[in-house]
Amino acid sequence: MKQLTIITQDRPGLLTDIATALAEAGINIQDIDAEAAGPTSAITIAVDHYDDAVRILTGRGWKVFAENTVVIEVADEPGALARVAKRFSDAGVSLRSVRFIERRRGRALVAIGAPDEAKALELVRDLLPQPYPRPPDGPGEIG
Repeated sequence: MKQLTIITQDRPGLLTDIATALAEAGINIQDIDAEAAGPTSAITIAVDHYDDAVRILTGRGWKVFAENTVVIEVADEPGALARVAKRFSDAGVSLRSVRFIERRRGRALVAIGAPDEAKALELVRDLLPQPYPRPPDGPGEIG
């Protein structure tokens, strides 16, 4: 999964401007995390049209940082993230970002960014989400 992070001066309307710029280009925000720390905002997003979003946002003057992440699935329970983080610390691999992107039915999808994406993938390969079997369409259902 690719995610974009915009780090900029915080101000009223910042999120409105970013979301509107993407919407006007027909780009859907799939996931967002926005944080302000003093005068600075960090807005991290995943979108359905990554390259277009980079072009639109940089064209509007924002500095956009791109990062590939590995999406894993873990139990949504105390200690699950600690066990994953320990894999990285034991291997001497730093984590650049960690974000819960979905929680459902006792499971959580987590996006992890690390400087060495190949090493990160190796450390969590057993936690990659498995495709869910799709139930067969019944009579009258639209598939």
